[in-house]
Amino acid sequence: MSWAGPASSMYPPGYGRRPSRLWPRLVQTIAMLDIAAAAVLIGLALANHNSPAAGGRAPGRTPAASPLTAGRPAPSTSTPSTAPPAGPRPALQSISPGTGRPGQVVVLHGTGFYSADRLITVVFGPAQAPVRCPSRTTCLSTVPGQPGTPGPTRARVPVMITTQTGTSNRLFFTYS
Repeated sequence: MSWAGPASSMYPPGYGRRPSRLWPRLVQTIAMLDIAAAAVLIGLALANHNSPAAGGRAPGRTPAASPLTAGRPAPSTSTPSTAPPAGPRPALQSISPGTGRPGQVVVLHGTGFYSADRLITVVFGPAQAPVRCPSRTTCLSTVPGQPGTPGPTRARVPVMITTQTGTSNRLFFTYS
């Protein structure tokens, strides 16, 4: 093979000057593989979230019978567990501030603010309040409105937090 060019050139003419058709295809293939991998991961996450082992099932869906379970009665899914929940019962140590109005965010400090089933509830008297617990010792809760009262009323109500392991002691919050 011969071509016109400097004697010191080791490459054919045009090498490195024209973009290769390989690179765009390679980039496109990698992008498609990334998208496919993301779709698989999302599907697995949803499948685990809706599985009975994760505590839920997709609405309106029942588990399909496998050849191994066909003809056998379905196992009961409402059998209560005889094992006590793991971990200590939650304990409230402080509410800050201890006085406020509906809609205000208060900080609850204590221990045991963890629930394996992720169901943590806070009540101000009879009213349940929105709650977010960034750690096992701190929760942020929005003071709910006072049920049965048309407007702001000064009232002292017990505050308790409930997790899978039980309900905490009571501390008091004063509506102002």
